Amino acid sequence: MRIAMTIFKYFPYGGLQGDCLRIAEECVARGHDVVVFTMEWEGARPNIPLDVRIVPVRGYTNHVRARAFERATLKSISEERFDCVVGFNRMAGLDFYFAADSCLAFSMRERYPAWFLKISPRHRTWLRMERAVCNPHGGPIILTISARQKYEYRKAYGTPAARFISLPPGMNPRCGNVPHPEVVRRGLRRELGLRDDEFGLVLVGSDFRRKGGVRVVSAMAALPEELLVRTKFFLVGDAAADECRAVAESLGISGKVVALGGRSDVPELLLAMDLMVHPAAEEAAGSVLIEALVSGLPVICTAACGFSGYVANALFPEAVLPNPFVQHNLNSMLEFMLSELPAIKKSAACAGRNGEFYRRAAAAADILSGVGWQGDSSGLHSHSTEKP
Repeated sequence: MRIAMTIFKYFPYGGLQGDCLRIAEECVARGHDVVVFTMEWEGARPNIPLDVRIVPVRGYTNHVRARAFERATLKSISEERFDCVVGFNRMAGLDFYFAADSCLAFSMRERYPAWFLKISPRHRTWLRMERAVCNPHGGPIILTISARQKYEYRKAYGTPAARFISLPPGMNPRCGNVPHPEVVRRGLRRELGLRDDEFGLVLVGSDFRRKGGVRVVSAMAALPEELLVRTKFFLVGDAAADECRAVAESLGISGKVVALGGRSDVPELLLAMDLMVHPAAEEAAGSVLIEALVSGLPVICTAACGFSGYVANALFPEAVLPNPFVQHNLNSMLEFMLSELPAIKKSAACAGRNGEFYRRAAAAADILSGVGWQGDSSGLHSHSTEKP
């Protein structure tokens, strides 16, 4: 098969980007010819026969560039023969859409008045591109990574249930498989300045505001002194941490918050930590939660995370903070989990035995090649009538 994949931007540490690359690698390993169209590719190219094509676009805003990318990419795809087109961002002209994000129409209607959504060029563009995917009268097969996504998309657009296929969780396959984990843990803790009697909290993401970084800083400041003096918070990801640093300074704990930037050794880094704190305001799935659990790392998250059910099952329901978010709940849960950490770590260690945590790329490749999808293949390339 010849497969076209579209993604606005690739960078090494993004969850969506990791899924895109792992699925591409799986397809290439099965003998398929894969071409990735993107506006930008950061970092090294993978050491596999993968055709990466940079689509040059112009525009001062993200939505203008996205619209230009859509037009240019669909033109390029129409000039060649592909068996299917897989999009990792919402746009017209797809056969399959990998739904990494929550439904925009569902969330925007809660946050903005209808008149604003009609006059804002930015919001109109994003909603038009989403509608091209979710149009109930025709569009791609939608590969979801959490049950909530299917509910939101169907509620907002009336998309037929038959157009959705649920994928198992996905994660970096190195998580839970790092050789000599105790040696790695000791070495990295020395590198990070963590003593044996100190607690390392970690948040991994590409948007610390949306993932709840400030919420974690505030919860740390509320810890009893005997716990606070032994606790450090590490922000991992290619994202600005200025707001977290500013809040930490205002609360008098600036020395307790460390931004490590984007790192390629996240599986090893998780072994060095003691607790993942991920009180996200919005998180369609949250593969980092799974990666933490299989690394034996307990997790605190919010019910806004699509994978929060795995955390509740692996640990206990209270580890998932209910909606709407209340800062006091996080403060109390952080104090409790640090106080009871040895016992809670035993529960987290059992989660890594779930083989389904590693199957997303293989399951997606099955579907793209027709092995795991029993739908009507005549739907391929009968693209949405939405015009770019």
